[in-house]
Amino acid sequence: YKKIVHNAIKELPENHREILGLILLPEFSYKQISEILDVPLNTVKTRIYYAKDALKQTLIKMGVNKDVL
Repeated sequence: YKKIVHNAIKELPENHREILGLILLPEFSYKQISEILDVPLNTVKTRIYYAKDALKQTLIKMGVNKDVL
């Protein structure tokens, strides 16, 4: 699944890739991401929500069973 998720992430817009990269790779807290991006905490939460949803939709389009997600 790692390769499929990696390929799906590459299909996302830059802003979604950026926010997912910050929560998935170095595992920053939402507060730390807020400071890194210099945006309010609620903006980080909103961006993460939409990025995860976009990733899910991309994986479904790639044929991943939505029950696995």
